[in-house]
Amino acid sequence: ALLGRPAAYTLGAGDVLQVTVWDHPELTIAQGPLQQTNVRPSDPPQGFVIDDAGNVQVPYAGNVPVAGLTVDGARRAISAALAHYFVTPKVTVRVASFRAKHVHVDGEVRTPGTVPVNDVPMTLYEAVGRAGGFLPAADQSRLVLVRGGVSYPLDLPGMLARGTNPAGLLLRDGDLLRVLPREENGVYVMGEVARPVTALPLRTGRLTLSDALSQAGSFNSASA
Repeated sequence: ALLGRPAAYTLGAGDVLQVTVWDHPELTIAQGPLQQTNVRPSDPPQGFVIDDAGNVQVPYAGNVPVAGLTVDGARRAISAALAHYFVTPKVTVRVASFRAKHVHVDGEVRTPGTVPVNDVPMTLYEAVGRAGGFLPAADQSRLVLVRGGVSYPLDLPGMLARGTNPAGLLLRDGDLLRVLPREENGVYVMGEVARPVTALPLRTGRLTLSDALSQAGSFNSASA
């Protein structure tokens, strides 16, 4: 159920559209100044924001419903609305800021936090890459994807061993991806060894007896 084919991005409330109607510069001016000062990271860029009802307010055309449409579908909808006021308007639409959909990446990645979903398919690898990649402490065999209140354990090395490409795993708006640390699955090595230690599994999640003894400095040759 987690694997699928990427689909075109569909617009949602909060996305910011840049609409260009050729030969009508007044519509470009209506989108705001090109250079904005004292802009906070959360402020939208120049353009028209899709409201909570899924509409974008375009001069002359008024409220145009675009939520759930692709960018090309929004272009056609805005063109049709403007056709009541202009003769065969030439319209270009692009997304100035993707703000409607997000996934959350937490745990052993370099920059945990919220990752916006855009027109690049949000595969598992894409999500981890945008979060800065795995930290050395990450256990790539113990990822958890939380979707709709249900937790799905993920094992990247195991998927590759079975011939399943993790790049086919697509994340959705609202998903939480957590990367667990290797230390949570460690093994205590005690007794007659050079240095008692908590042996950590490899990044694949595997830990053999030899690996554990090696991390403990091997046997104490005088007393083991």
